[in-house]
Amino acid sequence: ARFAYADVSREDGVKSMVARALDLHGRIDGVHCNAGVWGKGRATDFDEAAWDRIMGVNVKSVFWTAKHAIPELERHGKGVFLVTTSVAAFIGFPAHALYCASKGALESLVRCLATDHAGKVRVVGICPGTIETPMLAASCEGWDKPVGELYAEIARRIPVRRLGQPIDIAR
Repeated sequence: ARFAYADVSREDGVKSMVARALDLHGRIDGVHCNAGVWGKGRATDFDEAAWDRIMGVNVKSVFWTAKHAIPELERHGKGVFLVTTSVAAFIGFPAHALYCASKGALESLVRCLATDHAGKVRVVGICPGTIETPMLAASCEGWDKPVGELYAEIARRIPVRRLGQPIDIAR
């Protein structure tokens, strides 16, 4: 594995990242769009800079990656374009206005990409539930209950009775 730094919210960053992958490996067989950011607040709390940051990382990055990587996948007649979405696309979590909106946009984009590139590239969206990460802990700050108590309540609603772990998604 090799690292290629890129600001994925910018088209030129993604374009150079794809070019770097091609320089290193000669082809692209799979892409995983997993970058994501969160900001706490209701719609009335955000400004344009927050909108641009969250939508830029969470949505535009996938759009630009699709634009520049899918043609490379199609060139070989196969490949997988994987996007991490979130249950936040379907649940209106408190103080998650922009995050939920961004993940809803991703769900729609995944369906369009899958239709547009059917038969050539497999486009897949994975929609993790509640995964125990630093972002989850940050999103629980300021609630009327301690994080541990919130996690316990959430776990009781999950069929396996525990929060997901990052390794669950990696597998």
